[in-house]
Amino acid sequence: MDEWLVESLKKRDIEQVVMLGAGHDSRVLRFSECFEGVKVFELDHPATQKRKKELLISNFKKIPENVNYVSIDLSYQKPLDELVKAGFDSNKKNIFILEGLIYYLPEEEVRKIFEFVKQNSCVDSEIIFDYFSKDLVDGTGDINGSFAIRSSVEKSGEPFLFGIEESKLECFIESFNMTLSKRSDHQVLKNKYFQDRKSKVFSFAEICLAKCK
Repeated sequence: MDEWLVESLKKRDIEQVVMLGAGHDSRVLRFSECFEGVKVFELDHPATQKRKKELLISNFKKIPENVNYVSIDLSYQKPLDELVKAGFDSNKKNIFILEGLIYYLPEEEVRKIFEFVKQNSCVDSEIIFDYFSKDLVDGTGDINGSFAIRSSVEKSGEPFLFGIEESKLECFIESFNMTLSKRSDHQVLKNKYFQDRKSKVFSFAEICLAKCK
């Protein structure tokens, strides 16, 4: 994700970056030069953002000036409505980042996010996301320890809710008037980043970049 994001930002035509479920994401700090002149919206729970701001002040003595922290409580707020209220401009070229997010959401909510991106982004705006295969989510497959992972998240109270069949990925993206531009499956990721590491790359995960037409 970082590689694709930096590559796009270096073209200097991206005006806004939206991170849904940003958590303690540090990209604005790690790639500060690339983010110069770019308006950033980070959406997450108020408690998460409060802690993140405390850590920023404690470690860096300041909060990045170009970041808008949009606090959302999903029990009564709609994330995309709050994004608009925070000053998001639908006439600008954007990048949306959905990392570690969509497989925890119902399909209806995932489709709302992609539809929002479609309706509120200029041509060539991008959405970068990771997803899990449908057989992991619905329990029909047990590839590379998927059963154990699925059981673990269910016990934690945050079960996987949404997955995409690999054969239907392009169809899913094209239904929102987008084009699948890049994708990296577990084998690509392993060969590129984990050849000399013991870290395991799960075969049911994939990262994609889609562009608005």
